[in-house]
Amino acid sequence: METYTATKFSTVKDKERIVKQFKVFVESDYDIHKFPNWFYIRLSMCFGHIAHYNQLGFYDWFFRDTTSKLNFVNQCIRNGGVGDPKWTFADAERQIQLWLIEISEYSRLQDVYTIQQTGSERAEYERLKLKYGK
Repeated sequence: METYTATKFSTVKDKERIVKQFKVFVESDYDIHKFPNWFYIRLSMCFGHIAHYNQLGFYDWFFRDTTSKLNFVNQCIRNGGVGDPKWTFADAERQIQLWLIEISEYSRLQDVYTIQQTGSERAEYERLKLKYGK
C-alpha cells in the first residue's frame, strides 16, 4: 500500500480517495456514472490535463471512444508524478501510473481498438463488394 503525503489543502485520505476512484472508473470501462464531479475536478488538475470547460466536455474529450481512451491513458502514463507531494498530488499520480502499467491498460485498449478497426474495415469491404459487384 502506497503511503501519501498530506498537502496544505488535501489530506492523505483525499489522495487515497482519488486513487481508489480512478481505479473504479477505469475498471468500469470509463462509465460516466463512475465519473462524479469531485473526481473530474481533481483529475483535471493531474497528469497535465486541463478542465475542458466542464465535466461533460472533459468526459467527451477523453472517453467518447477507444481512441480517446487510449490518448487519456497515454497522457496519464507519460505525464504527472511531478512536483513535491507536500504541494501536489504527485505521489498519487505516480501510484496511478504504476497501476495502469501493471494492469496493461494501454495494451488492452490497443487490442480493443484493433478489433473495432478490423470489424469496421471488413464491413466497409463487404459494402464495397456489394456496390461494385466483385
